[in-house]
Amino acid sequence: MRSTRRAVLLLLVGLLSSLALTACGQTVEGHFQKGNEFSEAMQFAEAAEEYEKALELEPDNADVMINLGVTYYRLGNPVKAIEVCTRALELAPDNLDVMTKLGMTYYLLGQTDKASEVYARAHELDPDKAIDVYTKVLELVPDDVDMLTDLGMTLYKLVQLEKAVEAYTKALELDPDNVNVMTNLGVTHYRLGQLDEAIEVYTKAIALAPEDADIRSNLAAAYVQKQGPGGGTDQLDMALEQYQKALELEPDLAEAHYGAGAVYALLGRINEAIQAFEKFQELDTGTDPKATENAKIILEQLRGQ
Repeated sequence: MRSTRRAVLLLLVGLLSSLALTACGQTVEGHFQKGNEFSEAMQFAEAAEEYEKALELEPDNADVMINLGVTYYRLGNPVKAIEVCTRALELAPDNLDVMTKLGMTYYLLGQTDKASEVYARAHELDPDKAIDVYTKVLELVPDDVDMLTDLGMTLYKLVQLEKAVEAYTKALELDPDNVNVMTNLGVTHYRLGQLDEAIEVYTKAIALAPEDADIRSNLAAAYVQKQGPGGGTDQLDMALEQYQKALELEPDLAEAHYGAGAVYALLGRINEAIQAFEKFQELDTGTDPKATENAKIILEQLRGQ
């Protein structure tokens, strides 16, 4: 009898132990799964409760924390979302979804500088990943001009110029008088060799910001590139006019002196070309090594004439 009772007792103890282990082993996963189910059903308050329970058992579970942060975001609790997403990002620093939601939450709170820091971090880790971040955010806020502009800038840096044009164009459809976007679009058209489009965009930008020397210098550069061999000097004349206006507005704009020097040289106005390149050398900080070297070579050639 004793042996039978002992066997039964051992069986019950073993069963209870097994149930306890199963419960302990499934509690975090169970709460996590329930939270996911509630989230899919758009029951975000219940989902948050389940994720919180999971974190009570395993405070550093990055997957749970990520979903909790996203859930608070969907509940319209941006402060809590930032708190949780920041912690999740510490645990999973390369997680795209966390970066997306954290950055977006900062945007919703008007903390654009912090949002930009998050997206800059994504860009540093992986530029292609940054594009994914912007794309995901734009799925949530497709009419966000700042996000479209940031996307365009990232695409430009990755030399995905046609896609950058698309992003900037969409931004301008939403905000037609945005001079910053116009300038970026003009630069992208210029780099693509789409000079007529660049000139059109720069001209519109100048109409809105006539005191912007940089835009005038950019427009001048497009005119210079459009000047083909032979024919008249119309494009060069328009370029020189813009360079001169740019220098009236900003006398120490090095690139405008360089550009004016090139135009003077092409027009055969050698002394003025020499003066312009010498001024460029005086102001040059070496940020464009190719321009620095070219100015030196051109000056030697001009002085030898």
